[in-house]
Amino acid sequence: MVARDLHNPKDGANDYVTRELMPTLMPALVALARERPADPVTWLAQRMIETKLPKQPKEVAVEVVLVIGLEVSGGKALCADLASSVAEATGRPCVHLEVPELLKVAVASGSPLGTEISLMVQQGKMVKKATLAALVKEALEDAPPGTYLLQDYPTSPSTLANMGEEVGYVPRLALLLELSEDQAMARLADSPGPPPLQRIKSFHMHSRGMIAELEKSQLLRRIDAAQGHEAILASALSAVLH
Repeated sequence: MVARDLHNPKDGANDYVTRELMPTLMPALVALARERPADPVTWLAQRMIETKLPKQPKEVAVEVVLVIGLEVSGGKALCADLASSVAEATGRPCVHLEVPELLKVAVASGSPLGTEISLMVQQGKMVKKATLAALVKEALEDAPPGTYLLQDYPTSPSTLANMGEEVGYVPRLALLLELSEDQAMARLADSPGPPPLQRIKSFHMHSRGMIAELEKSQLLRRIDAAQGHEAILASALSAVLH
Protein backbone atom coordinates (compact mmCIF):
# COMPACT_ATOMS: atom_id res chain seq x y z
CA MET A 1 0.00 0.00 0.00
CA VAL A 2 2.83 2.36 0.87
CA ALA A 3 4.63 1.51 -2.37
CA ARG A 4 1.40 2.11 -4.32
CA ASP A 5 0.86 5.44 -2.55
CA LEU A 6 4.38 6.60 -3.32
CA HIS A 7 3.83 5.93 -6.99
CA ASN A 8 0.50 7.73 -7.05
CA PRO A 9 1.32 11.33 -8.06
CA LYS A 10 -2.25 12.48 -7.46
CA ASP A 11 -2.06 12.53 -3.68
CA GLY A 12 1.38 14.22 -3.54
CA ALA A 13 3.02 11.47 -1.47
CA ASN A 14 5.96 11.19 -3.82
CA ASP A 15 6.56 14.93 -3.76
CA TYR A 16 6.28 14.95 0.02
CA VAL A 17 8.90 12.20 0.48
CA THR A 18 11.21 13.80 -2.08
CA ARG A 19 10.96 17.19 -0.40
CA GLU A 20 10.98 16.22 3.27
CA LEU A 21 12.92 12.95 3.45
CA MET A 22 15.41 12.57 0.62
CA PRO A 23 17.64 15.60 1.41
CA THR A 24 18.33 14.04 4.81
CA LEU A 25 18.09 10.34 3.91
CA MET A 26 20.48 10.22 0.95
CA PRO A 27 23.50 11.81 2.71
CA ALA A 28 22.79 9.59 5.72
CA LEU A 29 22.74 6.45 3.52
CA VAL A 30 26.02 7.44 1.90
CA ALA A 31 27.58 7.94 5.34
CA LEU A 32 26.07 4.62 6.48
CA ALA A 33 27.71 2.78 3.59
CA ARG A 34 31.02 4.40 4.44
CA GLU A 35 30.86 3.81 8.23
CA ARG A 36 29.22 0.33 8.20
CA PRO A 37 28.18 0.43 11.89
CA ALA A 38 27.25 -2.75 13.80
CA ASP A 39 23.66 -1.58 14.27
CA PRO A 40 22.84 0.20 10.99
CA VAL A 41 19.16 0.87 11.75
CA THR A 42 19.83 2.63 15.05
CA TRP A 43 22.83 4.45 13.57
CA LEU A 44 20.76 5.67 10.60
CA ALA A 45 17.89 6.81 12.79
CA GLN A 46 20.22 8.74 15.10
CA ARG A 47 22.07 10.28 12.16
CA MET A 48 18.83 11.53 10.60
CA ILE A 49 17.57 12.96 13.89
CA GLU A 50 20.83 14.85 14.44
CA THR A 51 20.83 16.14 10.87
CA LYS A 52 17.24 17.37 11.07
CA LEU A 53 17.60 19.11 14.43
CA PRO A 54 17.40 22.86 13.79
CA LYS A 55 20.61 24.68 14.57
CA GLN A 56 20.15 27.29 17.24
CA PRO A 57 21.41 30.70 16.14
CA LYS A 58 24.39 31.88 18.13
CA GLU A 59 23.40 34.72 20.41
CA VAL A 60 25.37 37.88 19.87
CA ALA A 61 26.43 38.61 23.42
CA VAL A 62 27.92 42.05 22.86
CA GLU A 63 26.53 44.67 20.49
CA VAL A 64 28.76 47.67 19.81
CA VAL A 65 27.14 50.95 18.78
CA LEU A 66 29.48 53.75 17.69
CA VAL A 67 28.59 57.31 18.65
CA ILE A 68 30.31 59.84 16.38
CA GLY A 69 30.31 63.64 16.43
CA LEU A 70 32.10 66.81 17.47
CA GLU A 71 32.60 67.16 21.22
CA VAL A 72 29.90 69.87 21.22
CA SER A 73 27.33 67.67 19.46
CA GLY A 74 26.01 66.34 22.77
CA GLY A 75 27.29 62.78 22.46
CA LYS A 76 28.30 62.38 26.10
CA ALA A 77 24.94 63.58 27.44
CA LEU A 78 23.11 61.46 24.87
CA CYS A 79 25.01 58.32 25.83
CA ALA A 80 24.24 58.79 29.54
CA ASP A 81 20.48 58.86 28.92
CA LEU A 82 20.56 56.40 26.02
CA ALA A 83 22.31 53.79 28.17
CA SER A 84 19.53 53.81 30.78
CA SER A 85 16.77 53.91 28.13
CA VAL A 86 18.18 50.95 26.18
CA ALA A 87 18.70 48.94 29.38
CA GLU A 88 15.12 49.60 30.43
CA ALA A 89 13.73 48.66 27.00
CA THR A 90 15.79 45.47 26.50
CA GLY A 91 16.34 44.21 30.04
CA ARG A 92 20.06 43.94 29.23
CA PRO A 93 22.95 46.15 30.32
CA CYS A 94 23.81 49.16 28.18
CA VAL A 95 27.22 50.66 28.93
CA HIS A 96 28.83 53.90 27.75
CA LEU A 97 32.51 53.48 26.86
CA GLU A 98 34.29 56.80 26.28
CA VAL A 99 37.91 56.42 25.19
CA PRO A 100 39.28 59.46 27.15
CA GLU A 101 37.70 58.04 30.30
CA LEU A 102 39.10 54.57 29.53
CA LEU A 103 42.55 56.16 29.20
CA LYS A 104 42.25 57.80 32.63
CA VAL A 105 41.10 54.55 34.26
CA ALA A 106 43.93 52.57 32.63
CA VAL A 107 46.59 55.06 33.78
CA ALA A 108 45.18 55.14 37.32
CA SER A 109 45.14 51.33 37.49
CA GLY A 110 48.90 51.04 37.04
CA SER A 111 48.42 48.09 34.70
CA PRO A 112 51.03 47.36 31.99
CA LEU A 113 48.75 48.96 29.43
CA GLY A 114 48.13 51.93 31.73
CA THR A 115 51.88 52.37 32.29
CA GLU A 116 52.48 52.31 28.53
CA ILE A 117 49.83 55.00 28.00
CA SER A 118 51.20 57.11 30.88
CA LEU A 119 54.70 57.08 29.35
CA MET A 120 53.35 58.18 25.97
CA VAL A 121 51.45 61.07 27.57
CA GLN A 122 54.48 62.15 29.64
CA GLN A 123 56.62 62.17 26.50
CA GLY A 124 54.03 64.25 24.65
CA LYS A 125 53.34 61.48 22.16
CA MET A 126 50.02 60.53 20.62
CA VAL A 127 48.64 57.25 21.94
CA LYS A 128 49.22 54.64 19.25
CA LYS A 129 46.30 53.17 17.33
CA ALA A 130 47.31 49.69 18.46
CA THR A 131 47.29 50.85 22.08
CA LEU A 132 43.81 52.36 21.71
CA ALA A 133 42.61 49.09 20.17
CA ALA A 134 44.06 47.15 23.10
CA LEU A 135 42.35 49.54 25.51
CA VAL A 136 38.93 49.04 23.91
CA LYS A 137 39.50 45.29 23.66
CA GLU A 138 40.32 45.15 27.38
CA ALA A 139 37.11 47.07 28.19
CA LEU A 140 35.02 44.60 26.17
CA GLU A 141 36.76 41.42 27.29
CA ASP A 142 34.45 39.18 29.34
CA ALA A 143 31.79 41.89 29.04
CA PRO A 144 28.30 40.70 30.01
CA PRO A 145 25.72 40.46 27.21
CA GLY A 146 24.43 43.90 26.35
CA THR A 147 24.84 47.03 24.26
CA TYR A 148 28.01 49.09 24.43
CA LEU A 149 27.97 52.72 23.28
CA LEU A 150 31.51 53.44 22.10
CA GLN A 151 32.77 57.00 21.65
CA ASP A 152 36.08 58.19 20.13
CA TYR A 153 36.98 54.83 18.58
CA PRO A 154 37.58 53.85 15.83
CA THR A 155 39.19 57.00 14.49
CA SER A 156 39.87 56.20 10.83
CA PRO A 157 38.87 53.84 8.00
CA SER A 158 41.84 51.60 8.80
CA THR A 159 40.97 51.24 12.49
CA LEU A 160 37.36 50.57 11.51
CA ALA A 161 38.42 47.91 9.00
CA ASN A 162 40.67 46.19 11.56
CA MET A 163 38.26 46.50 14.49
CA GLY A 164 37.08 42.90 14.36
CA GLU A 165 40.62 41.55 14.40
CA GLU A 166 42.13 43.98 16.90
CA VAL A 167 39.21 44.54 19.28
CA GLY A 168 37.22 41.34 18.79
CA TYR A 169 33.98 43.06 17.79
CA VAL A 170 32.63 45.02 14.84
CA PRO A 171 29.96 47.71 15.18
CA ARG A 172 26.32 46.77 14.71
CA LEU A 173 25.36 50.40 14.26
CA ALA A 174 26.85 53.89 14.19
CA LEU A 175 25.05 57.06 15.30
CA LEU A 176 26.35 60.25 13.68
CA LEU A 177 25.38 63.44 15.54
CA GLU A 178 25.40 66.13 12.87
CA LEU A 179 25.74 69.90 13.18
CA SER A 180 26.07 72.43 10.38
CA GLU A 181 29.30 74.42 10.32
CA ASP A 182 27.51 77.52 11.63
CA GLN A 183 25.91 75.56 14.48
CA ALA A 184 29.24 73.95 15.38
CA MET A 185 31.06 77.30 15.26
CA ALA A 186 28.50 78.86 17.61
CA ARG A 187 28.83 76.02 20.13
CA LEU A 188 32.63 75.99 19.95
CA ALA A 189 32.97 79.75 20.32
CA ASP A 190 33.15 79.68 24.13
CA SER A 191 34.79 76.27 24.35
CA PRO A 192 38.48 76.10 25.38
CA GLY A 193 40.92 74.68 22.86
CA PRO A 194 42.13 75.40 19.33
CA PRO A 195 40.13 77.80 17.11
CA PRO A 196 36.63 76.46 16.28
CA LEU A 197 37.18 76.22 12.53
CA GLN A 198 40.40 74.28 13.04
CA ARG A 199 38.61 71.78 15.29
CA ILE A 200 35.78 71.34 12.81
CA LYS A 201 38.17 70.75 9.92
CA SER A 202 40.21 68.30 12.01
CA PHE A 203 37.10 66.31 12.91
CA HIS A 204 35.97 66.07 9.29
CA MET A 205 39.45 65.22 8.06
CA HIS A 206 39.76 62.27 10.47
CA SER A 207 36.17 61.02 10.33
CA ARG A 208 35.12 61.55 6.70
CA GLY A 209 36.52 58.28 5.36
CA MET A 210 35.23 56.24 8.29
CA ILE A 211 31.75 57.76 7.98
CA ALA A 212 31.72 56.96 4.26
CA GLU A 213 32.59 53.31 4.98
CA LEU A 214 29.88 53.02 7.64
CA GLU A 215 27.32 54.52 5.28
CA LYS A 216 28.42 52.18 2.50
CA SER A 217 27.88 49.25 4.87
CA GLN A 218 24.42 50.63 5.80
CA LEU A 219 25.44 50.88 9.45
CA LEU A 220 25.18 54.67 9.73
CA ARG A 221 22.21 56.53 11.19
CA ARG A 222 22.36 60.33 10.91
CA ILE A 223 20.82 62.33 13.76
CA ASP A 224 20.28 66.09 13.73
CA ALA A 225 22.21 67.24 16.80
CA ALA A 226 20.62 70.69 16.62
CA GLN A 227 17.34 69.24 17.91
CA GLY A 228 16.40 69.32 21.56
CA HIS A 229 17.88 66.61 23.77
CA GLU A 230 14.62 64.65 24.02
CA ALA A 231 14.24 64.52 20.24
CA ILE A 232 17.85 63.39 19.81
CA LEU A 233 17.36 60.70 22.46
CA ALA A 234 14.17 59.46 20.78
CA SER A 235 15.91 59.21 17.40
CA ALA A 236 18.93 57.41 18.86
CA LEU A 237 16.78 55.00 20.89
CA SER A 238 14.68 54.12 17.85
CA ALA A 239 17.84 53.42 15.82
CA VAL A 240 19.41 51.20 18.51
CA LEU A 241 16.25 49.19 19.16
CA HIS A 242 15.52 48.60 15.49
